[in-house]
Amino acid sequence: MEVNRVRFFAALGANVTIFDNSPAQLERDRQVALREGLSIQTVEGDMRDLSIFPDASFDLVFHPVSNVFCPEVRPVWREAFRVLRHGGLLLSGFANPIYYMFGTHADEQASLKIKYAIPYSDLKDMDPTELEVCIEEGIPSNMVTA
Repeated sequence: MEVNRVRFFAALGANVTIFDNSPAQLERDRQVALREGLSIQTVEGDMRDLSIFPDASFDLVFHPVSNVFCPEVRPVWREAFRVLRHGGLLLSGFANPIYYMFGTHADEQASLKIKYAIPYSDLKDMDPTELEVCIEEGIPSNMVTA
């Protein structure tokens, strides 16, 4: 998996701190940064608790889609607001909930039939083959390509 978040901001000259709860993801970020000759800082932790960072310590918080993996997003937004400098920017992505209802290949279905209940928080309803792909490839269930 190519880690574009490292390349994009660091290549533009930004001081980049990547905060993630996955040691494996952070290692991939470090590998890409090393390969591309980019300088980054990586920190492991829970997005609902950014207490390692002082108030108003970032000009930009980029929060790509990871909010869908959090049971309660209000602490995430409170912490993002706290660590942003006055006038700072919060960029956040959201996954299309269609994926959670119909699966990632909804565009290939002749007629849409709901496969999963919303919120999609329990893997027991997931197709066993798709679940196995997620486990083997180490990808979130909403990113299945099989």
